[in-house]
Amino acid sequence: MDYYFCASQGCDTVYFALDKGETITQDQLRTQVGIKSRAEDAMVCYCFDVCRQGAQNKDIKAYVVAQTKAGQCACKIRNPSGRCCLKDFP
Repeated sequence: MDYYFCASQGCDTVYFALDKGETITQDQLRTQVGIKSRAEDAMVCYCFDVCRQGAQNKDIKAYVVAQTKAGQCACKIRNPSGRCCLKDFP
């Protein structure tokens, strides 16, 4: 069964399976999914533990960009969306 990520901020569903109609919601997960939350402590970058508030800092963003370019990230594994977090930085 293939699960897909729901990136809609207003939707409680995080993952869904088209073939079975199954869903996994935020309350079923161990961690808060940053793009599903407006909280300042919501995670934006899972590889380097950067929350939304920290992502406002230009030095932190520059660090994450440099580490990503150096191949030091693991977005496909750590980010619930499976994609690079740089798109989610403010």
